[in-house]
Amino acid sequence: MIRCFLIISFISIYTIYGQHILLSETTPDEFSELDNNFGPNRKYFIYNYVGYGIKSDFVSFDNDNYLPLKSSFEFETGTFYRFRLNKLFAVISDLTFVSSWNRIKLDANPELPVANLDLNKAKYIYHQVKSALAFQFNFKPKRGNQLGKYLDLGVYGSYNYSRRFMYRIDIVDVAKNAKVTMKKLAYMNPIEYGFSFRLGNGRSCIYSRYRLSDIFNENTNFVSLELPRFTMGLEFLIYE
Repeated sequence: MIRCFLIISFISIYTIYGQHILLSETTPDEFSELDNNFGPNRKYFIYNYVGYGIKSDFVSFDNDNYLPLKSSFEFETGTFYRFRLNKLFAVISDLTFVSSWNRIKLDANPELPVANLDLNKAKYIYHQVKSALAFQFNFKPKRGNQLGKYLDLGVYGSYNYSRRFMYRIDIVDVAKNAKVTMKKLAYMNPIEYGFSFRLGNGRSCIYSRYRLSDIFNENTNFVSLELPRFTMGLEFLIYE
């Protein structure tokens, strides 16, 4: 799976939608005639990005009790589609692949799908395809053909196509630190949705998401506390 995401990252970095630079003796009345109205501050723009984030219980509106995490890491890569409405406003959509790694803090004696006895490590790993729709506000109308400083507010939905619980344990007379992976977890919901936020400047931005849906299903034999609903991180835009 890691190999798959590395390939996707490579494609995202080198599949760039560029603009042709044209020279002319006269200045046109409308520059969109030269670039087909395509660019960071034109009517249409498509660009790739990569991002890195972590989960946090810093924001919680429902007073949830969360699984204690020792560490978390999220990697994402995808493509933005931007449609400019005017100098201040635009509509943004995206298609993104997300990989989330969440290591459980075993010292806190959390509820796990296996007996929490002599486990060396335990983590939830899931991969998803995400799509979002956002409304973008730009703080600098007179910015030329660039993105400038902007704020995105929107909603997202995702499909968790790979849902796993992985742990390591010493098996007497068999193996030390053996890795065991449980796949296709029935108590883990495949659909996720929530709110998204992005504050950017040029080629980088701070992003966050708040998950409204439950990641674990309570209508199964095993019931778990939720993973933190709030995710925050950095995104880096890739375009010419």
